[in-house]
Amino acid sequence: MTSPTSPPSQRVPVGTRGLWRGGLSSRGLQGKEPLRGLAALLVLVGVVAVVAARVILHMGGPSLAVGSWAAVSGPQTTIHAFLRAPSGTVYAATAMGVYCSADNGATWNVAGQGFPGSGVQAFSLAVLHGTSAGRQTDVLLAAADDGYIYRLSLSNGAADRWERSVAPVGAGTYSLLTLPTPDTALAGTDRGIVRSSDGGRSWRLVAAIAGGDVAAFARDPASGMIYAGLAGLPRPLRVSADDGLTWRTPSASLPPPSVESLLVLSGRLYVGVMQTTGQLPVWSGALGQGGRSTNFAPSSAGLPGANAHGMVLAASDSAGDRVLVGTMGLGVYSRAGHGAWTRLGDLANIDTTMGTGTVTALSILPGESDDQHPIVLAGAGQGIYRTLLP
Repeated sequence: MTSPTSPPSQRVPVGTRGLWRGGLSSRGLQGKEPLRGLAALLVLVGVVAVVAARVILHMGGPSLAVGSWAAVSGPQTTIHAFLRAPSGTVYAATAMGVYCSADNGATWNVAGQGFPGSGVQAFSLAVLHGTSAGRQTDVLLAAADDGYIYRLSLSNGAADRWERSVAPVGAGTYSLLTLPTPDTALAGTDRGIVRSSDGGRSWRLVAAIAGGDVAAFARDPASGMIYAGLAGLPRPLRVSADDGLTWRTPSASLPPPSVESLLVLSGRLYVGVMQTTGQLPVWSGALGQGGRSTNFAPSSAGLPGANAHGMVLAASDSAGDRVLVGTMGLGVYSRAGHGAWTRLGDLANIDTTMGTGTVTALSILPGESDDQHPIVLAGAGQGIYRTLLP
């Protein structure tokens, strides 16, 4: 675009001369100043192109269709978790650090500066609402397999550097949950549950758990009850009623070991498990008064009985009562309300795009406008994939 104060000799857009020689003056560019007319036409063409691009984007792009998975430009490695920040930026925890996307997961860049190099994986992410110098600030937390938790201020975007917690919280950290209380968060580790009240800088052990990893958290917004899912233990749930200060094992019948993912939606606690002999991959229980769970039962109708480990669960306000589950080797399944699970995308497309079809991360993003389909992100061992939710 040219400036209104530019001299006439500079108003011809770059590359116009070749088009001019092609005879565009015979197609409506009449008048005393054909070069200005041509410039105006090219500006108009540019505007039309931008509008068309936005229309395509709203439709999910030419390669994005309902139920058909498409690989995106991003980190070609194992994806462990997604997180959508209040700003709309989407973050991905990967085997190569943390990445961010400003276009609903279509393209990705490294998030921040100074995250540890090769050999350190980011397993979980959370946005912490805190205070600094009397004003509210948002901080991105990343749990890593070197035992540290890293924090990135979101006030200056990519210009900020990652800071490491004062001390490691375990041999590995696998899950995070931020609480409504400013500067307060929980982390699940290989030795139990740790808690921070200073914005993630320091952590203290609040529940020692031997023999298993704390793989997932979920919080019931109605009651404030917090649930922790454990991997590798026969009684795989812990519950806290005081913002994670103390924990107990619930008295209700429990899902099978080993819990991989947790989700609270519409008064129910969903539990994704690694299958053992004779078990099913997704269980759920109604949350009673005070957030106490009743007995758990399988919620796996429509899921294949073999190898459909409940690796990761996802839901979103933009998807209503829809729940997604990512499985091992069989892609993504979707369920609305109390209905049966159905595969999202055909298996041939999943096998072609995702390779093994094992899904390790899921997120549901709002559509580009109110009347557009929500966008689903799936992370696998080879990168990130997208589709539109029916």
